[in-house]
Amino acid sequence: MAARKSSKKSARKGTAKKSKTTKAKAAPKAAARKKAPGKKGTVKKAMPRAAAKRPAAKKSAKKSAKKAASRRAKAAPAPAAPAMPAWAWHEVMTNDVATAQAFYTHVFGWTARDSGMPGMTYTLFAKDGVDVGGCMALPEHEGQPACAPQWVAYVQVDDVDAAVERSTSKGGSVDMPAMDIPGVGRVCILRDPAGATFAVYRPQL
Repeated sequence: MAARKSSKKSARKGTAKKSKTTKAKAAPKAAARKKAPGKKGTVKKAMPRAAAKRPAAKKSAKKSAKKAASRRAKAAPAPAAPAMPAWAWHEVMTNDVATAQAFYTHVFGWTARDSGMPGMTYTLFAKDGVDVGGCMALPEHEGQPACAPQWVAYVQVDDVDAAVERSTSKGGSVDMPAMDIPGVGRVCILRDPAGATFAVYRPQL
């Protein structure tokens, strides 16, 4: 019995020694692990990687900006076309101004008022306060009506006389010779080779 107790004590002492030895060996490793996160080397290694990502982000931003600029350029409106002669005015020439005024104001709901133009009676038609056309007695040429009752569309040009010359050189004819209307400008009523009527007009400067 005594021998057995002695062997048990020896075994316990041996186990205790081994346990102490193991703890002693493990202690420096644990201490090293605790100190590792605080080492400067770890931080220095992370910095270059973070810095390396920045140029890539800048390149991506530049590409996005270029694409956006390209989209804006494509969406931009095309340059305006060069200025062309434009329809500038419409008026009815009639041998009965009063009847014409009553007719068009009834049909279209227009209002009619005298323009106050010096030297002639000229009526302005308007809709919702905006002038839409005019009405006048037939002009005369050498004591005769210069044209038949009709609506005439005016094309604005830079030079009325030059437009008349171009028209007649291509088979057009003059219905009413070019004339200056005070406060309005210079006008001329023409016909194309087929007989359709139109007018050219340059506003008074």
